[in-house]
Amino acid sequence: MIEITHHLNSNAIEVSGHAGYDVPGKDIVCAAVSVLTETLIASVLTLSDNEIQVQKDEGYTKIIYDPLAADFSLQVLLRAFFIGVSGVAEAYPDHANVQAVED
Repeated sequence: MIEITHHLNSNAIEVSGHAGYDVPGKDIVCAAVSVLTETLIASVLTLSDNEIQVQKDEGYTKIIYDPLAADFSLQVLLRAFFIGVSGVAEAYPDHANVQAVED
C-alpha cells in the first residue's frame, strides 16, 4: 500500500510504500503516484519561486515546504497533486491511501 500523508503542522508531504498492484515495472498504481509526485516536485521548482526540501529513498519521498513563503502557485500545485493522488486512491483503495494529519 502506498501511503500519501500530508503533515499539516510540519508542512510536509510523505509518499511511502509500494502499491503491490502488479509486479515492479508493470504496477500502474505505483507509476501514477510516482509521476504525480515527481511532477509536483518539478513544477514547484520550475513554476514557482518557492523553495522545497526533498528527501528520497527507495519507496519513499518527503517534500517539505515553507507555508509562510507559499505563494498562490504553490497552493495550486499542492491542490492539483492532492486531486490527482486522491483520484488514484479512490480508484485503487486497496493499493493507495491519502490522509492529512495534524502532527
